[in-house]
Amino acid sequence: MSKVAKIVIVEGLIALGCIAASPVLAFDKDTVPNLVLWLAADQGIETNVSGVVINWVDQSASGNNATLLLGNPKFQAGYQNGKPGVAFDGNGDALAFTQITDVRTVFWVLHEKSSTTENWRHLLSDSDAADFHRGAGKAIFDSTYAAAPIKNGSAYVNGVAVGNGTGTVVPNVPAIIVEKTAGNATASRLGQDRNMNDRTWDGTFAEVLIFNRALTAEEMNTVGCYLSAKYDIASSYSDGTVVTAELITGAASAISREAATVHGGLISTGKSSTTVTLYWGETDKGTNLSSWAHSVSLGVRDEGAFSSSLTGLAEDTLCYYTFTASNTEAVVYSQPRYFRTALDVSHWAHRMKVRFAGYNRGEALTNFPVLIRYAFDSTGFLSQPYNDLRFIDTHSISLNYEMDKWNAEGLSSVWVQVPRLAEAGDFIWAYWGRRNCTLPAFTTNGATWSEGFGGVWHLSEQAAHLGLQVDSTAFTNHGTYYNSEGNGIPGDPNGVIGGADFLTASNGYVLVPHAASLQPLHAVSCELWSKSIPTLWSGNGCLLNKRNSYMLHPNKALRSLMFQTWLPTATGPTYTPADITGWHHYAGTYEGTTIRLFFDGVPVETTTLQTEHRAINPDTGVLRIGRDYDASEPSRFLEGWIDEVRVSGQARSTNWIWASWASQVPSSTFVQYDSVEQVLHMQGSLLLIK
Repeated sequence: MSKVAKIVIVEGLIALGCIAASPVLAFDKDTVPNLVLWLAADQGIETNVSGVVINWVDQSASGNNATLLLGNPKFQAGYQNGKPGVAFDGNGDALAFTQITDVRTVFWVLHEKSSTTENWRHLLSDSDAADFHRGAGKAIFDSTYAAAPIKNGSAYVNGVAVGNGTGTVVPNVPAIIVEKTAGNATASRLGQDRNMNDRTWDGTFAEVLIFNRALTAEEMNTVGCYLSAKYDIASSYSDGTVVTAELITGAASAISREAATVHGGLISTGKSSTTVTLYWGETDKGTNLSSWAHSVSLGVRDEGAFSSSLTGLAEDTLCYYTFTASNTEAVVYSQPRYFRTALDVSHWAHRMKVRFAGYNRGEALTNFPVLIRYAFDSTGFLSQPYNDLRFIDTHSISLNYEMDKWNAEGLSSVWVQVPRLAEAGDFIWAYWGRRNCTLPAFTTNGATWSEGFGGVWHLSEQAAHLGLQVDSTAFTNHGTYYNSEGNGIPGDPNGVIGGADFLTASNGYVLVPHAASLQPLHAVSCELWSKSIPTLWSGNGCLLNKRNSYMLHPNKALRSLMFQTWLPTATGPTYTPADITGWHHYAGTYEGTTIRLFFDGVPVETTTLQTEHRAINPDTGVLRIGRDYDASEPSRFLEGWIDEVRVSGQARSTNWIWASWASQVPSSTFVQYDSVEQVLHMQGSLLLIK
């Protein structure tokens, strides 16, 4: 793989990484699913006083540590590109790990000594089976003795296809070998052919990755590019495609109403002269460089961080920015970032400090949607009905918000996305009272729900049968309300927040079509409020379910309920609350080895899995709210109310779920409001009248 310029947006410099067809700066166990063994010599090596490797910790979270079986494999510092390896001497060295019977894709970084004798020294083996049997003449695999999934599979050396590997010699310099099998293969040994002490590896292993799934070409490119960059091994990974830069956690600084400073970092120049260019504007134009509103060359840059000041920006406006780096090898792009310029709050007549005195949990929550319940004096609004309402942070930056319920004569409900919620002293400002204002786009485009939400349904629409229940996220996963009998009341005013759906256990429910944003792969959170009419649940699974994927599952004729995820079979904790006839907040989260069930903000039950599962079972069926469906029992309906349903593609923390409940519960003291201040302009001076 030729080295080309790669740039990233940073607050400081970042770790090196390789960027391929799927951009990654660092490979981890979640980058490509189904990683069941990952041995990397720069992580988790345990040696005895003689430097013999006695334990090589599996980084895949599957717990398949490779432990010393026999001999003296030694830790080898500085094996390749400054990275270590584990050296085997060919005289009875071997490590053993828990047997894996569904090996489908394997990556090795290794070399075999050129001086070694030809003696069936396997790259992988098992205590009983020799699926990965070496071939004559030091070939990677044998055309006779290797198992059918290997002989019918595909082998690669440094990204180049070499058929099934039976005609290719194992390299005697550090290389990346890959085998994608045609079916399940078995392995539990590294360095030894079965239990034959004279058939052991004579060379070095630096990294071994095993997946129990046949990877796609793009996924293989991702892993291969990571290994190629890490060990500085020339390869064909990236297949000639444009290398795309990766944008990671960085932000503009020194933001004012008209200016800001943006930051970047050049982490490789490809050993050739590299020019960096900055592009920016109010619209993200991606890689269509000529369409960006502004650009400026930052000149020839060495590797390292850089920054540039932007001026002449518009007040209270999103500004997008990106960088390119070009040299004789390629032109590469960073993913665009954006920031919002500050707001001149001196033009507003009223303001009020909004404090989050009820949050003191220690964990900082990012972009948390807080419910603001307040009876605004509508006579103070000068752009009706509430077009001049703004929430700003302590740096005068407007915050995303969504109006849930506007009541000109009473309590209004507004969801405000607070950028950082960390301690009881945190606060924001509410401003109103300015003429000729229009509602910002962020009030209706789902920006308030950008932090991992796949669907948010307030269920406040008073829809008729087949009417819509609107999803507030940018994914617009709107639901259809079903109740042909007309007994249920969608948007019933008796909800926890605004309207709620009242369902009658007959045929009322909300159906949401399948969407990728509702099918998380590795983690999920579900939240909702419900109030049952009977003292025992009216039906199984009738709160929320995406069958065969995840479900908030009441148990019919009981008070108990479960949060289940399919991994691939259903599993999860069960809890029996003392009451279900009042409004209660129910939530469930899953990630890794942990499934949690919450009741009124508290984690009440946890299921801990013995083995970490990498993927939630995909289900392309619909998402149901207020109903489950089973062919043997089609009448699984809720009898009661349901409100504020949310699905997220990440496992919310226990503090996040608690804050979600505490900020929404009726009569909540989570948010506190100071007195309204009248802000008047008098001859250019600012006067506050409280």
